[in-house]
This record gives sequence, structure tokens and C-alpha cells, in this order.
Amino acid sequence: MTKFDGNCPVLPTHNEDISCDFSEDQCGWTNDPDNQIDWKYNAEAHEMWLDPADVGDNYRVGSFRSPVVEVGDGDALCFTMTWKKEDQVDAALSVKLYSESFIEEETLMAIHDGFSGEYRNTSVEVTRAGKHHFVVTGLVSPRWEGVMRFSSVSVTDAPCSEVVVPGGLACDFENPQQCGFHTSLPGDTAKWTWGSGTPSLDHTLDAMDGHSMFIAVNEVGSNQIAHLVTPSIMPLDEYLCITFWINIQGAQSSRLTMYLEQGGLNSLPLWTKQKSFGAEWRGARASTWVDVSQNLTVVFELLTDTEIIFENVAVDDVVITPGSCPEPVTCNFDEDLCLWTQGHLDMVNWKLVDSQGDLHDHTSGNGYFLALKTGPPAAPGDIAVLDSEPVTIADVACLSFWYNMWGSGIEHLNVQRQDGETMLTSLWKVEGASTHNESEWQYASLPVYGSSSEFLLRLQAVLSRADEEDHGTIAVDDMVLVASVECAYEPPEAEILPPTARPPTPKPTPTPGFLQSCDFEDHSEPFCGWTDISANEDYKWTIVKGALGVEGIGPVSDHTTGSGHYASVSRGPDMDQVNDEISVLQSPELRDREDDCFLFWYFLWGQSTHLSLKINGEEQWSRSGSQGNKWLPAKVVLDHSDAQWLLTLESKLGADHEDVYVAIDDFLYYDLSCENVTVVGSSGRQCDLEEADLCGWSQVTGDDEADWQWVNGTTGGLAIDHTYGTETGHFLQLASSQNGVIEHQRAAIEIQPFLMDRMGDYCFQLYYTRFGGAYIGYLKVMVVFAGQVSPFIELSDQIGVTEWTLLQQTYTNLVPNATVGFFIEGEVGVTDPDYGESVVAVDDFSLTNSACPRPGACAFEDANLCSWHVEASEDLAWQLTDGQESHDHGPQTDHTTNTMTGGYMIVEDSGEHLGMSTALRERTDPRGRVRILLLLLLLSQWGPRRQAERVRAHRPGQGSPVGAVRGPRARLGLRPGGNPRVLRKRRVRARCGGRHGFLRRWLDRRRRPQHSDWRVRDAASDCHSHGHACYHAFASHRHLRMRLRDQ
Repeated sequence: MTKFDGNCPVLPTHNEDISCDFSEDQCGWTNDPDNQIDWKYNAEAHEMWLDPADVGDNYRVGSFRSPVVEVGDGDALCFTMTWKKEDQVDAALSVKLYSESFIEEETLMAIHDGFSGEYRNTSVEVTRAGKHHFVVTGLVSPRWEGVMRFSSVSVTDAPCSEVVVPGGLACDFENPQQCGFHTSLPGDTAKWTWGSGTPSLDHTLDAMDGHSMFIAVNEVGSNQIAHLVTPSIMPLDEYLCITFWINIQGAQSSRLTMYLEQGGLNSLPLWTKQKSFGAEWRGARASTWVDVSQNLTVVFELLTDTEIIFENVAVDDVVITPGSCPEPVTCNFDEDLCLWTQGHLDMVNWKLVDSQGDLHDHTSGNGYFLALKTGPPAAPGDIAVLDSEPVTIADVACLSFWYNMWGSGIEHLNVQRQDGETMLTSLWKVEGASTHNESEWQYASLPVYGSSSEFLLRLQAVLSRADEEDHGTIAVDDMVLVASVECAYEPPEAEILPPTARPPTPKPTPTPGFLQSCDFEDHSEPFCGWTDISANEDYKWTIVKGALGVEGIGPVSDHTTGSGHYASVSRGPDMDQVNDEISVLQSPELRDREDDCFLFWYFLWGQSTHLSLKINGEEQWSRSGSQGNKWLPAKVVLDHSDAQWLLTLESKLGADHEDVYVAIDDFLYYDLSCENVTVVGSSGRQCDLEEADLCGWSQVTGDDEADWQWVNGTTGGLAIDHTYGTETGHFLQLASSQNGVIEHQRAAIEIQPFLMDRMGDYCFQLYYTRFGGAYIGYLKVMVVFAGQVSPFIELSDQIGVTEWTLLQQTYTNLVPNATVGFFIEGEVGVTDPDYGESVVAVDDFSLTNSACPRPGACAFEDANLCSWHVEASEDLAWQLTDGQESHDHGPQTDHTTNTMTGGYMIVEDSGEHLGMSTALRERTDPRGRVRILLLLLLLSQWGPRRQAERVRAHRPGQGSPVGAVRGPRARLGLRPGGNPRVLRKRRVRARCGGRHGFLRRWLDRRRRPQHSDWRVRDAASDCHSHGHACYHAFASHRHLRMRLRDQ
């Protein structure tokens, strides 16, 4: 179901005699002859409505039927209705599907709860084939007083479209398409389920046949993880408000967390919960700063408990809007209840009204407020309950609101606090008719003291006996909660109740000599009192969780625990950027001590990076350029003469053709000399082999013939390492000529074991080369678990690689808190007079907490190049862009999402770079003998006919093109990965690495040179006699190149 707030979209009509806006007549819709109450036509308001004057002493049902509409086999219709419903006692509005002979077939929507005075729009998809009637039914209770109306209905011949607007989305999950949400991520061990009945009532419709996303914990099992992810969202404002509803029932031991993913980085948790407040749906919201230049997704992560227990967790009504959220609890009730919830176990409901007798809205005089009317049909002792969203108050807050209590039948109005599911404490209470007249609003306030956990605020009204003709009113408006303010109880006659005792503020017990620390794990104060004073808003320090790099280059985790947070600034490749970007983090004010030592961990990648530590602007320590693919400690003596001073950590990012980034973690400030400060090691899930201790790896002794050698570009079989790309960088190698022996060699080395605290997928990554000798050596990786050694990866074919190539494989851990190790084993053949020595080498190991990406696959979304790299030629380079960028010609939308915010790669030139070339290069080893390379190129062309480009995949040093695109195009977009769409077929022969197999290519031959749209280019290998050999010949080093040349 789709709910549109505001103006409805204009959709094509399937049947003009079914759709109706009631502006002229009822369009063939009719009342059921058996109605107990008829729908009335209001020609002035253009709507159908039920008249409370027609309600008697019994329940009444009124049905309004459409003409016949037909749904074909395999087709889908979208039924949309604009409706309004207001009431405080039992009443229901529903839409059902009936057969042509009026036999009930299906309930499409059912609305039970009371809503505000605003019209709402609901869409429902219909796929049942046949001829049908749509029937709108109103059910009202005896002596019902309320509003039930609908102003338009439409039926379209297409599936319903969920609301996704620039800047946000709104999803009520009433449509099976789930608004494009993803129900899991790679590495998940469970999935979110779309459906009804869990919980018994959804939030949107408050009905058993309403839908939400949920997980039954006892069914998926213990120690499982699942992610619910929104579609990609284009932010329009630097702040974003995320609102949603949750329902947690049962043992309340699983943890639900919400965070953002933007630019490949996860934010700090914006919201987390591990307990419920009864069986009700509870609202939640969070504001966050976002980067307006990048798309983002919102992620809901559920981690189940270590024990299999009964528990259900559900999410519904996710709304994401530009701007900051209102403060918790605060609501003027002009549009809806905000995140307040009507109680299901009470007897009557609060009603949103624009007037009650002479009482009008307090906010502006023209809005809405909450009201209850005493007397029949309400009975003495009836209770109306309204619960706030869960709130956390650190110390104290002031709750204020305006109320009216006038007339008979009023027992009291009470503000309560609910801790957990059942513990209620009264905070404020006023009894009887306490306002001077029926049109007056009176101010109320009370202090609310904090605690160490969340709680609810409850507004409870209790009614007493009233005469049948003599009614009273209880009304509330403009609820405001202000943090860190302790206010007095108002009005004076309010019953003052003992406040909840303030909990003591826990204070950490510091290590001797330890003054301050920061590990970036405090959600309430992530920078621990340090301040980001960076001048450029685009290069502020960001809190990051998980991997920063795509291929294991860059931090794969924080330094503290391997699963926490750290701070980082980063910059992607940008040929147009010439300015250095400075990011500065400043400490709180510090005082002079006899000894001062500052210890922190850092990570630098990219030759244009620089990190420095300064005292009052004077540099005390600095590093420049890549410092290795690992966390490194910096222990700095703070040399100063000032009584008071400030520390600043300053990062500089220069323009580069590759990604550059700086990361920092684990600040420790000591009142000790640095000689007495011990450096604690890192988590060890990343190793660049630049240190002689080899990150704790150990050579395996036994029946192997040699050891792995620790070498650099001057002593090893390769001229450069992978980490730095220089001859001074180090790596491990096994060579047939080592130890003075020119013969077969075999060796193994053990990577120190890791504790995998969670079940799920991990990505093992390693860079390697294999070449030379009488035969090319093999490389194997074995996994060690519970005393068993099992094969994990094996490369033993005779297609070697002479450049550093990424080897990656997903490892799935099925046991919580498992200790897992890895062995790397290599074997080389004897030295050959023609092919030289046989060499196997490895460098840059990492293990990340997620599944590995598919080799070569990339949609170029969210400013992410995946495992592809740009090789530029002077000023000509592939650029990552989207339809929002300013381009002279070409696609205004990407192919992946078909939106202006979707990313794609582009080369744009006006003719001044003829003869130059730029390459988009991906190097990932496929590790498959029988797999077929599938490369999908989606091209958009524009330009003069005297320029041509070629796109090709080749081996280094050979360059035999897999395919070429020529003609009137100096503009080219690319997206590798995906499934082929074959339009017209053409076989092209190519030689595969000197072997005689054929390469089968399928190309689209359609040409529309005057349009900037996406065309399909598919390339797939089908090498006959030497299938896998041919595949590795061009696939081990896939290389896409575009050349501009004068024809």
C-alpha cells in the first residue's frame, strides 16, 4: 500500500467509469440496497460521507459499490482512495474486493483507529484475475459521533508506485514491493519478512490484515544478524529526520540498531533498542547530519540473542524527510499525533478536533488539538491513554502543555511515567473541572527526572458519571519537552508527587597516570569533548564503523576492538581538484603538568596525505604519505611552556588519482613521561608485512622445503611491493632460486588466529603474484578451526599473473565466538632457461566483517568505484558522476536506478585531447576454472563523428581488445556487472593468450547517434578448446580503456 501525503500523483486511468473525484456525480458508484446506513453525496465538498445523525442504537454498516472492473491474468491494478476518519469509539473503514456477483473475495484495506482531520491517501495493488467490484464499507457503533468520508477513488492499469521523493521517502509496507527496501545484506544469517499477523495489528491500519516488516526470533535462531535497508535516497538538506515505528514483543533480548550508510561508510548508531514497553507500537526518530553530495541508505540492523527464545521484532511506517526532527515528545497536534500512541487497552480514544464548543486550537487558533467529550457513549470510569515515544533524559527536563477541563463527567487528568512494561509512576494530576470556562486554555508544567534507561510519558484521562444531556471536555495541546531545565509544578493546585530519584552519574576509574581518553565509542559525545574546527564543511572529521577501503586498502576496522568506531577524513580521485583540504580536530583546554605524553593510533593512505599534532599551533609531530596498510601508534612528548594550551590534530588531503584518507583512533593523554607509557597492540586483522615481525605470522616447520622470504623490490622477484608501490616496500615471496638452490620449493606460513565473535560472513583478502619457471607455482589458503585444517582457496592453473592481483574469498562462520586461523602455502617449480625463476609472492592481508564483493561487479552508486581504479593521462580521466552534475550532453539519469542521483562513469571531451587515453582498471582474481566472464557495458554516446573510442579488456602487455565501440561518440558511460540482455548477436573471433580457442561476443548493433540514452554492450567468453585458459588470459587482469583519436 502506498500512502501519499499532500497532493496525489496523477496516474493514467484504466477505467474512466470507475475512477471518480465526485466533482459532478457519483460516477456509477452506488449504495448497497441492503445498507443499514447509506453513504451520502456532498456535491459542494465533492465527497461521500456517513452522517452521524443516521446512527441509531445498533451497529450500522454502509457499503458503497463500484461498477465492474476487470483484471487480466498476470496484470496488476492500483486502487487509490483519498479518505478522512475521526472518532474516539469503535468505527471502521474498509475496502474489499467482491466478485461480479457480489461474493466477497479479498480485504484490501481496513482502518480501525482514529486519525487527524487531514485527508489521507492509500493505494492498494490488485492482482486477482477476473471481474470485480470495489466496495467501500463503513462500520459505526451505536450513537457514533465522528467523521468518515472519502473524496476520490481511482483505478490505474499499472502496479502501485511507492512514494520516493527527492530528499526522502515514506513507506507503510502495505505493498508487496516493500517500497524497494532490501531485506538482507551480504553476510546476513537471517532475513526480514514482509507480512501480516506478527504482531497481531500493524501500525498503519491498526488491523490484522495490515502489513509490516518483522523477524520471529525463535524461528531464525540465536546469534543471527539481519539488515533492513532503504532504497538509495538523495539528500536535499544537510540534516535528515528519520521516523519509524517499532514493536518488540517477548523476551526483549535482541538488539535493534538504526544507522546511515553513505559513501561506503557506516555512521555511528543513530538509535538502538533492546527492550519494549508492552505490546504497543512505539514511535522513534533521529536527526543526523548528511553529506548532500552523496546518496545514502538507512539501515535497520537486528542482532538476535545468544539463546533461542520467543521474541518478535517488527518495523513499520518509515518516513525520512529533509531537516531536523522535532524534539522528543514535543507536538502541537496540528497534523497528527506525532509519535504519541493511542492505547489499545483503554476504553475511549483521544480525538483530534479543530474545535470543541467554544474551545479552539491553542497553537494558532486554526489548527487541531486533542479532546475527549464526557458523557454517553463514554461511561463512568472509562480511561483514555496516550503514550509518548520512548525518551532518555540524562539529568532533568521540563514537560509543559496547555489543557482545558470544563463541564461534568471529569475524574482527573494525569501525567505518568512508565519504566519497562508495567511500572507506572504518577508525576502530575489535576482533578475535576479545573479551568474557569469552556474556552480557556490553562498552562501546565512539571519536572521530569532522568534515569539510566528509556521510559515513556503517559497522558491519562479518567471520566466520571455525567448526565445524558450534560457533557464535559478534557482537551490538551502544545506538548513541549525541554532538556536540562528543571521547572516548577503548574498549576498551583496540581498534586505534587515525589519525583523519581536521580541516579548517580557513573564515573570511570582511570588507570594510574591516565587523564583523558577517547575511543570514539560514546554515542552521546563521539569526539569526547574534542571539537571539529575544519573550515570546509565537506571535509569534517567523520565517525566510521567497519571498513573504509574497498579492497582491504585502508582500515578494515577500528583499532580498539576490531568492531568499533574511529574518526576519518577521506577524498576520492578528482582530476579537477587542485586545492589541499585541511581538517582540524581540537582538544579541550589542557593545563601544564610536569610530564605530558599523548598517545594515539593513526592510519595514512595516499602519497598526498599529511597528519600533524600541534600545541597552540606549533607542530610537535607529523607524518606524510602512505604509512603502510595498518594502524600505527604515535607517542608524542608534549613540549611546551604555556600554562594552558590546546592540542590539534590536523589532516591534509592533496589531490590524487586514487583514494586518500586519514584515520585516527584511541587517544590517550597521560600525566607521565612517554618512557613509562606502554603501547598496546592493534587488533591484527590487517597486515602489510612492512615490519620484520610479520604481524605475528609464523613459519610452519615440517615437511616443507623452505620458508617464505621477507623481501623488498631490490631483493625479491618483483620490482615493487603492493602496499607502497615502491622498491623499498616489503612482501613475502617463495622463489625457485632462493637459498642458492635453483629447484622446486614449498613453504607454509600461519596467520595468527582470530576470534570471530559473531556468526556470519567475513571477507579474506590478500594480494599475490604467480609467474615464471618450468611451471607456474601454486598458492593455497587453508582454514583452521576446532583442530581441523580444511581447503579454502587454491590457485594451481598455469595462467600466471605478473602484477599484484587481489585474491578474495568469503568465509562463513557458523559458530559464535569461534577461533579461526589461516595457513598460506606456496609451491614453485624449478627455474627455466626461457621463463626464468618461478615466483609466488603475497602482500597486504585483511579480514573484514562482511562478505566479499563480487569480482568486477559495480553499480557506481554512492560515490563508490568498488574495485575499479582510474588510470589517467594528463587531464583526461574517467569521472564518477550523476545526472545532477552539469554536463553539456549525455544521460540525465543512470542505468541502475534510472534517477538523476544514480552514479555512472563518464569521459567527457570536446576534442582537445585527441590521441590521449584513460583507463578504468580492475584487478581481481576469479579463482574459477569453469566460470565465464560476463561484462555488461551500458553505453551512452554523444559527440562529433571524427572521434572514436575503444573499450577493451586485455592482458597486460598484449591489449587484444575484447570489444570496440566506434563512431559518433566522444562521451561514454560504463557499468560493469549484471545480467546480459541480448538484442542482436554477432560472433567475433579473438585469440586467447596465444591459444586457439575462440571468444564469443554478443553486441547490440542498434545505433541512435543523436540521442543521449543508454545502450547495452554485452561481452562473454566461450572459449572452446581451452575454455578456462582463455578465460584467465583476459580475465585475470581486466582492463577497460578508452582512446580518443582523429579518424
